[in-house]
Amino acid sequence: MHYFPDAVRSVIIFIEMYIVKYCAWHFQLEELRAQNVAVLKGLWDRIRTLWDRVEMTTEDRDSFQTQNAGVSERVIQSVSITNLLFLLTLKMSSFMVKIMSRRIFYCSACEVRILNEAKRQNTTV
Repeated sequence: MHYFPDAVRSVIIFIEMYIVKYCAWHFQLEELRAQNVAVLKGLWDRIRTLWDRVEMTTEDRDSFQTQNAGVSERVIQSVSITNLLFLLTLKMSSFMVKIMSRRIFYCSACEVRILNEAKRQNTTV
């Protein structure tokens, strides 16, 4: 059985505690990374769906994916914000299409009404 001086024993205990803390810290980081990967997978799937709906070019897609590679918090925020912007753009374009279709409907209805009024006035004269 080896007996170490107190100073050496203290260093060994310190190193063992450090290794235990490092292992716990490393496990937490791996767990956080796995969560980030899962979140990003969902966001990327959603963005690809939105890209298909707005018919985004392959060059723009590749450029964005290159700029946002990895699983860091910055990438998650960037992809989340982009996702929200695409959704906002799609909702706005959908809203504009509805407004334009209603405008066309009302304009055509007014035109028919004006033409009917003109025909009635011509037939009564």
